[in-house]
Amino acid sequence: MFRLKAIRASRCIFFLLLVYGCSTTPLRSITMNELEGLKIKKYFNIDNSLEEILEHINREGEVIIEAVSKKQRGVKEKPFYIKIMATPEGLATELFPREPTD
Repeated sequence: MFRLKAIRASRCIFFLLLVYGCSTTPLRSITMNELEGLKIKKYFNIDNSLEEILEHINREGEVIIEAVSKKQRGVKEKPFYIKIMATPEGLATELFPREPTD
């Protein structure tokens, strides 16, 4: 009996985590000024336009883009994945290094 309740409880917890773990549309639309405030184009070379990124964030709630850091004195260019998420507090970003594709 206890084992059956534990299995049911674990299923409920799993489904709750699944629902809250999925990306959803943001509560309020993100503006171009907020996206430009991240200054992504200043530090990274990206193929996507800011308009495309903004549209995707407002539709999906998050976006992951491929970027390459801009060359600075003495530092080589490095490839990254940039994850941009719409949160109630504003935009949040995470950087993930990726392997170069030389």
